[in-house]
Amino acid sequence: MDLFKTLGEITRPDIEQLQAQKLELIKERVSELPGLLQAFEMAIKNGEINPLTLLILTSSMDKYVKHIKEDKELQEIMLKEHSRSGDKSVSFNGVKITVNEKATYDYTPCNDARLESLNKEIEYLTEQKKAAELELQARYKQDDFVNPITGEIIEVVKPIKKSTTYFSVKF
Repeated sequence: MDLFKTLGEITRPDIEQLQAQKLELIKERVSELPGLLQAFEMAIKNGEINPLTLLILTSSMDKYVKHIKEDKELQEIMLKEHSRSGDKSVSFNGVKITVNEKATYDYTPCNDARLESLNKEIEYLTEQKKAAELELQARYKQDDFVNPITGEIIEVVKPIKKSTTYFSVKF
């Protein structure tokens, strides 16, 4: 394709050729991905690339991968292509792709009194636990608690607060 063509002169065969070249490039690069990631990591550690570039890149990749995995139409197209082999697993461009089934159960239509009772009890206990945790978080000092049944003195202390630093990336 002549790189000097204007946008109006680009034909359908030109576009198809570009798409084919892009796909070939992607196929070639899949096997190079581990090396590319190592090179990217080293470039960041050596100060050659701003580390926030990697954060933005990986966050955007996560976003697009999530979209692809949740898009039902794309999933059907990929499943159809995979099923052409007739096997559960397919090797494609050096990658093994396996179709699996994941079963989930919906118990809401069962009308089982025991299950409904257990769910209500779990909900109640979850609320009680959250209230107890909030009460413990609000403590400023340790206290002694006398167990009304046994008379035992129990030392109650504040919970240990742990935190993790993380990034939030919004597009």
